[in-house]
Amino acid sequence: MANLEMPHGPLSFDETEVGKVEENNLGNYALGFIRSSDSAFIPRYVGRSDSDLQKELKAKLSTKSQTRTHFMFSYAGAKKQRSIRSARTTTTSRNSWKMKFIQQDQTERTARVP
Repeated sequence: MANLEMPHGPLSFDETEVGKVEENNLGNYALGFIRSSDSAFIPRYVGRSDSDLQKELKAKLSTKSQTRTHFMFSYAGAKKQRSIRSARTTTTSRNSWKMKFIQQDQTERTARVP
C-alpha cells in the first residue's frame, strides 16, 4: 500500500481527537478504519481543507460509519506555501514577461512583470 505521508494518526475519529487538531490550519486528511487482521489503516476517503482543517474534520464527523472510524492528517505548511505551489516566468512577446502562479487547485493567476 502507498504511504499517505500523514504524520498524525491514525487517531480515533471522534470529537475529542478532532478537537486536538490545531484550528485555522490548512491540511490534508484521510478517513478510514483499522483492519483487524494486521492493524493497518485502510483509507476510505481522502480530502483537504484550504481554510480550517479542524472545522472540515468536524463537519465530516456526521459521516462517521464502520469504514470511517479513524483518521490521519498532515498540516500543509506556511500559508503562502499552501496557496502558491510554484511560480515560473515566461516570455510572452518581445520585452514582455508574465509571471504565472500555479495554485494547489490547478487554477492560474497571472501578473504582469515590467
